[in-house]
Amino acid sequence: MSQDPIVLFLSFTLLVGGLVFVHELGHFLVAKAFGVHVVRFSLGFGPRLAGVRLFGTEYVLSLLPIGGYVQLLGETDLSKSDRDRFFHRTFDGQTVIARMLIVLAGPLMSLAFPFALFFFVFLADTNLHPPLIGEVTPGMPADGFLMPGDRVLEINGRRVRSYDDIKRIVEESADEILDFRIERRGEEAVISIVASAVPPEVDHMVVKETIGRIGILPVAPLPVIGVSSEQSPAYAAGLRTFDTIVSIGGAPITRADEIDRALLGRGLHAVVYLRPEPVSEILGGFAEIELFSPRVATLRPGQVVTGQLGAGIDSGDAFIRTVVLESPEYRAGIRPGDRLVAVDGEPVRLFRETMAKIERSDAETHHYVVRRGGELLGFDVRFPRGDRTIGIHNFKPYRAFEPVPNESRVSYALRESARRTAFLIGITWESLKKLFQGELNREEIGGPLFVFFAAGDAASEGAEQFLSLMAIISVNLGILNLLPIPLLDGGQFVFLCIESILRRPLPSRVRDVAVALGWLGLLALTIFALFNDIQRFFFG
Repeated sequence: MSQDPIVLFLSFTLLVGGLVFVHELGHFLVAKAFGVHVVRFSLGFGPRLAGVRLFGTEYVLSLLPIGGYVQLLGETDLSKSDRDRFFHRTFDGQTVIARMLIVLAGPLMSLAFPFALFFFVFLADTNLHPPLIGEVTPGMPADGFLMPGDRVLEINGRRVRSYDDIKRIVEESADEILDFRIERRGEEAVISIVASAVPPEVDHMVVKETIGRIGILPVAPLPVIGVSSEQSPAYAAGLRTFDTIVSIGGAPITRADEIDRALLGRGLHAVVYLRPEPVSEILGGFAEIELFSPRVATLRPGQVVTGQLGAGIDSGDAFIRTVVLESPEYRAGIRPGDRLVAVDGEPVRLFRETMAKIERSDAETHHYVVRRGGELLGFDVRFPRGDRTIGIHNFKPYRAFEPVPNESRVSYALRESARRTAFLIGITWESLKKLFQGELNREEIGGPLFVFFAAGDAASEGAEQFLSLMAIISVNLGILNLLPIPLLDGGQFVFLCIESILRRPLPSRVRDVAVALGWLGLLALTIFALFNDIQRFFFG
């Protein structure tokens, strides 16, 4: 809401205007294909700002850029003398099937448009993640079988060129055995893994279909460490929590799992590391950043090696870097530097997985166990009803591997845009069903203000985000217009279905009453969504 109002308005106008143009273009093209005369093609409602007449059709830009319409020639637009000559050019003069296709063309165009948008988004992917394992999620099928640094060569005999190939094959193979041929430290091996069947999630909207997951990431966590004990060799050497190891004994360290192997020897180890140090005097104190200063420590592991990675060094993953003021965790007593040990009796093996479980949980209270110095402390964290906003954050930067060229950009873009569009349609339809079944929080419904600010946010993040938002809203527009509400295309389609059964159109009085009820329903929905927007943006 702090953006330039002009940028917000232009972004919103481009978004809505583009989507309305595409939707109405569907009606326009199919109507033209059947020989129906198009009286007017208008972008927006209200007074005309500009327009031009071409081949008998008036193309108009109107004042309010929140919709649009295609006006087709109807029977009532003709005089009695013209009816015989031009009735075949009217919408009413077409067969029921032709009118059904004209009515459905708009929503179907809205559902197909995301494919074109995503195609150009994915076509820009000139490089892809290599087929390397960066991190393995504890408790998932790959845990104990695949290791960070493994290069995947084949899966079930299918050659793998990039991580996207791995992801696609795994997603298609829920509950199936996958034979991974990998390269590990110069040697090849074949490892069999059964992919778990899990529901995909987008903003907590879960569809029924499942996809395969094995718990791997294409990026590797940087070697950020944690030091719990002041009696450990690491602490004595000067190492502290959130230091990032650069090298040990002259050997470069690029991943956290490499620290353990580097500390196998019993002698002295020269450790080069980076320490984050806050710098507050930036822009007159209005901003605070952290600079990483290089340091060197001499580490002697000793005979008793404690800590996950040796010499009293733990992975920095479970250490809490920041706690949001007045968050549920802050009010419970959790502070920066605490090491999260367990939540609800389950050991914390990966911070992000534990936090994801809390976000998905229906329980309002969770029991956190943290280590602070030499003590284990327990805290009951109580979240507000319906709100699972996490107020603690760790420090776990990731490093991407050297990318590989995308050798088949067109086929890749076609495949990925089709998959993404199909997924969006599925997730939107399932969310709509959950809304009507009362399983979805109605406060999540967004209205014009939500789209207005979302358009500005997406535009500020770049063309890819803006096109992705346009694709999401286009799918929503297409499905919404297919609903059997008289004022919408879906309602008109129902009228035509009834006409095909009765062999005659519905009485005009019945249609008028149904359309009026449709107006009232849509008006009520718009007011409700606008009320949610006002609550969200001005009082939330």
